[in-house]
Amino acid sequence: MTTKPIKVPGPEHPITVEPNASRVVVSIGGRVIADSREALTLREANYPPVQYIPRKDVDMSLLQRTEHATYCPYKGDCAYYSIPLGGERSVNAVWTYEAPYPSIAVIKGHVAFYPDRVGSLGTQTTRNLADHGTTSLRGQRAGIDRHSVSPAGRLEPPPLLWLVLAQRP
Repeated sequence: MTTKPIKVPGPEHPITVEPNASRVVVSIGGRVIADSREALTLREANYPPVQYIPRKDVDMSLLQRTEHATYCPYKGDCAYYSIPLGGERSVNAVWTYEAPYPSIAVIKGHVAFYPDRVGSLGTQTTRNLADHGTTSLRGQRAGIDRHSVSPAGRLEPPPLLWLVLAQRP
């Protein structure tokens, strides 16, 4: 029996998790699969950012658990779901770490979607400024209040705060 390697995020392979202050909506075929204001944006090394959405904000009845499984030495065992509404394109379109390693425990109870396997996955933030409204529509790179994940799985204080706003047309 071989033991799976376990690694802790660090300078050579950083992982950060930030609460996403934006509303994250996932849909397929015009049907909303997930709608959350409590998503987490996970950034890992040089990979694209990923939106992890709390299960409570996902219509889990529209997902079907599959036998597909993968392993990440930083996060643990990964389980997958398909979205039957999306047909072949949406096979194994959703993943989750049901028992993530302590260093990334904040994503427990969340699922993530492959953006190219659903109809749309995006975020929307609306902010009002003194004399005019502003809106920011962003895709996978959305985020605010960046946090680092400590080896114990706790969100550390934000080293950076950023927000992108664009004037409403």
